[in-house]
Amino acid sequence: MDVVATIELGITAVREVIQVKRHQRNIQRPVLDALRGSLHRARAVRGTLITTSDFSKGTQDAAFEVGAAPITLIHGERLLDLLMEHELGARKTQVTLWRVDPSAFEAPPRRRRRAPLGAP
Repeated sequence: MDVVATIELGITAVREVIQVKRHQRNIQRPVLDALRGSLHRARAVRGTLITTSDFSKGTQDAAFEVGAAPITLIHGERLLDLLMEHELGARKTQVTLWRVDPSAFEAPPRRRRRAPLGAP
């Protein structure tokens, strides 16, 4: 358990346990099962699993099993979206983009010389 919090949802509040994993490989189902199994220690009714990577299909399928405590899954791409949306550890920076005009590097058209009068 990395975070134990009380989350306000409308007029109710629930305890939630959040687990954060920094991995390169997909998070497998045993990680979700361990989080779900630890909810009772924090008197939590739900959990969230956050990773910098992604989740295996088995983990995704198990997140909202009927009769089990729900586990929200936040994968790396969604995590980045949330960090940018809430400006947490991410900041907008203005960038100047330069475009090269290729026509500026073309040789000027050659002028045709006129033949002298009377020339064949």
